[in-house]
Parts: sequence; structure tokens; C-alpha cells
Amino acid sequence: MRRGHRMQNRRGAVRVEPRFGAPPGAVAKVDLPPGKMQPRAWFALTAATVLLMAALGMVAVDYLARDGAFPIVHLAVEMEARHATRAEVLAAARPAVQGNYFAVDLDAVAAAVAALPMVRAVEVRRRWPDSLHLRVAEHRPLARWGGGGIVNADGTLVKFAARAAPAALPLLGAPEHALAEAAQRLRQWQQRLQGRGLRLEKLTVTPRLSWSAVVRAGGADAGGAVQLLFGREQVERRLARFIGGYENGLRAVFHRVRRVDLRYPDGFAVQWTAGGEGERELRIPAPASD
Repeated sequence: MRRGHRMQNRRGAVRVEPRFGAPPGAVAKVDLPPGKMQPRAWFALTAATVLLMAALGMVAVDYLARDGAFPIVHLAVEMEARHATRAEVLAAARPAVQGNYFAVDLDAVAAAVAALPMVRAVEVRRRWPDSLHLRVAEHRPLARWGGGGIVNADGTLVKFAARAAPAALPLLGAPEHALAEAAQRLRQWQQRLQGRGLRLEKLTVTPRLSWSAVVRAGGADAGGAVQLLFGREQVERRLARFIGGYENGLRAVFHRVRRVDLRYPDGFAVQWTAGGEGERELRIPAPASD
């Protein structure tokens, strides 16, 4: 084989050897194999392809973002609806649905619904081709809070306008540092009083930890709300004393009772109104089991 010419291996690669006697600094000319593109041409073609794809992408994005294309038609709501209604959720979500299926801001829709007082969390997803699916989780409140808001069963406080809390919930009046204990006591007392046909409507603890409650009996002749005064000491024992007195005679006249003062060491005092005779107070000894 002659020296100084191109040599091609089995894979088609080119090897160039200098010719003997060539002048110093001579550059050998290399011819690329058939079908091999020059580097400059390859770079130009790549750049043109990238620019074309970018332009097409911008056109596609502009088309998909147009309000007239792919509109949001349906809003589906998944929730238990114990305290907030589906109508309230939809009314809060619709103003936040701006843009079409691809452009709508899901976070904005979720934030609008989460602003409802009784809503704890919101998840919003797209559903092809024209819907949004909202999954709403509500708070599970134990009571209304006197300062405005609700108290959950674990004693956590969620503050908002007082009128937004469900009116059917009992009212818990307690300073924030005593909420956990007050919530636990409210839950326990509800169960004990419900077993006697009494509904706990209000539980109050002062900053000095003095306890009182408001209860109401069921039935047509139940009468009005009755205030129970427990004071600061032996609160659980005094509640047991009231329940014992209620089961042993107080139930029959409870519709006439205005207040029960349990702050006595050996019994409790009952204040009620009878006809037009005005308020009277009756001292009742503590039950034998107390």
C-alpha cells in the first residue's frame, strides 16, 4: 500500500498519513466519509431546529392560554358537608377560576375555598377536558369559642368571626391557656349529662379558673336554661353531687329552677322562680354518697 494517502478501516474511519517530502507545516486535507456533515452545517441546522421548536412552543402556549379555548365548565365538590355547604364552597371557588383548563391557578382556587371559616384543607385537581375537582376537609369542632371561632376536640383554637360558627355547638368561654383542659372537661361532661336527659349549652372558666355551666333539660315542659356554679375547687366532685341531686328529686322540679349553686361543702342551693312569687332559694343537703 502506498504511503501518504488515506487509509480506511473496516468501520469507515479515515486515517491520514503525511507524505514523505512534504514541505514543513503542510496541512493534510481530509475528506469526510460519504453522508458525514460538516460541523458548521450541523451547528446551523441544530440552531435552526431549536428556534423553530421554540417558536412552535410559544404559538402552542398562546393558543392553550386563550380564554375561548378549553374553558372550565364544571366544578365537582367532594366533602362531608357537616358545617359548610357545597353551595358555599362553589360560591367561594367560582370567582377564583380565571383562565381556561391549562391556565387556571389551582392554588388561588384552593385559597379562596380555604378562607371559609369551617374549612380545614382544600385540594384542587384538573379533570380532562373541562372540569376541576375540589376535595374539601372540614374542621370537626367541639364547641364555639367565646372570643370568636371554634375549639376542636383536641383543644386547638381556630379564630374567625363568631357568627360564622355553627349555632348548634355548645359555647366554651375560656382563656386560651386553659382551652385544652376546658375542651376535655366539656367533652366528658356532655356525655355524663346527656345520659340524664340534660344538654350542656355553655361551659365557662374564668382566668382565675372558676367554673360554671349552663344546662337545659329536654321535653315539652323542660323550662329554661339553668346555671350551675362550681367554683374553683373539687369541680368534678361537685358535678357528681349535682347529678346525684338531679336523680333524687331535682328532676321533677327542674323546669322551675333558675340556678344551682354547688359551692357549698355540704350540699347545694337551688334558686328558682315559681309563678309570680319571685325568686326563692332552697338549700338541699348533699346526697349520702357524696
